[in-house]
Amino acid sequence: MQTPFETRPIISSLDIRRGYVKRYFTQMNSTRKIYEIDKDQYAVYTTDPNYTTISLSWIIDATDPTDTSIKNTNIIIYYNKKMPGLSRKLRNPFQYIGG
Repeated sequence: MQTPFETRPIISSLDIRRGYVKRYFTQMNSTRKIYEIDKDQYAVYTTDPNYTTISLSWIIDATDPTDTSIKNTNIIIYYNKKMPGLSRKLRNPFQYIGG
């Protein structure tokens, strides 16, 4: 299997209306390197025992940016337990706020 390639989420009008965007990550178990990937890659790497994968709902609602930042910080803390090192990948809890 080839190495995952990094992607960034594309924020759609549906994402903006619902206030979040789905983000997908995979981590190579042997190197612990984390890649942000798309939904198609996520489907592939979820079945590969050499990788750990997670998907999360990243809040982008700009109604209260401080509250959104706190929610995203909590998301980072929670998923960092499942994928150690994710907090280094997701350093900016304000990322994508407002679409």
